[in-house]
Amino acid sequence: MSTASVGIALAPVLAAAFVFRSAAFVHVAPAWFSPSSTLLAGSSVSGLPPALGRRVSDDQGSPAGSSRWDRYSRRSSRLSADTNGMYPDGVPILPGIKTIVETEEEEEQRAVREWQDDGRKGRVLVRRKEIPSPAMDPASVCQLVFESLQNNDDPMLDYGAAVAVKFASSKSAVRNMTPAEYGAFLRNDPDQVLLVDNASCAPAERAKVSADGKQVLQKVEVVGRYPDVVRRIVEVQLTKEEDDCWRVDAMIFGPNVEQRK
Repeated sequence: MSTASVGIALAPVLAAAFVFRSAAFVHVAPAWFSPSSTLLAGSSVSGLPPALGRRVSDDQGSPAGSSRWDRYSRRSSRLSADTNGMYPDGVPILPGIKTIVETEEEEEQRAVREWQDDGRKGRVLVRRKEIPSPAMDPASVCQLVFESLQNNDDPMLDYGAAVAVKFASSKSAVRNMTPAEYGAFLRNDPDQVLLVDNASCAPAERAKVSADGKQVLQKVEVVGRYPDVVRRIVEVQLTKEEDDCWRVDAMIFGPNVEQRK
C-alpha cells in the first residue's frame, strides 16, 4: 500500500479522535466555570468551587446579600449559647451558637436597658468595694454617698443613686427604691437635685453621737454650681445596724446658708 493510501485511510480516524478530544474539553470547561453549572449551585461567586463561595440563599431561602440584611446593624457580634442558629451569610456557622441580629433602634434600646440594669450596678458596687462594711465609720459613709451622688453618672447612669440605695437603712424610704427611681427623684425634686448637681460637699461641723453610740447626726454643707452658688446644710442621720454597718436613715435639707464674703 502506498504512503498516500495510508494517509487517506488514517484521516477519518484522526479526525474522529480530534473531535472526541475537543468535545471532552468543551464539556469539562463549562462544568467548572459556567454560572449555571451544578458545581456552582452552592456559590454566588462565578468560577469558584462551593467551598470558596458564599451561599446563594440563607436558611429561609432569601438570596444571600439581599435587602433582608440591609436593615440590620452589622454590629451583631453578641452571641447566645442557648439555641442553635444561623449567622448572616459569609460568616462561619458555629454549633450551639446563635447570632443576635439587631436593628439600630433595638441596639439603642438594649444599651439603655443594660445602662439601667440594677443587677449590673450591684456587681460594680461589689467590685469597687462600695458596699456597707463594719470597717467604715459614719464619716466615711457620708463622704462616699455624697461624692457618689455628686458624680451620679460615673461610671454608669445613676450609679451614685445605686450607692445611696445600698447604704440606705431599713428606716429609709430610699431602701425600697431602685437606683433608676431614686435618680429620677433626685433630678426632679427642687431641693434634692442639689445632691447630684453641686460643686462641693464637706462636713459642716463635728458629728453628734447618741448615748448608746448607735446613732449619728452629721451636718454636710453642699455648695451649688456657678452661677447659682447656693449653700445648703444637709443633716444626715445614720444608724449602726445589726451587722455593725453604718447606714443612712435620712438626709434633711436645712435653709440656705448665707453667702460667704
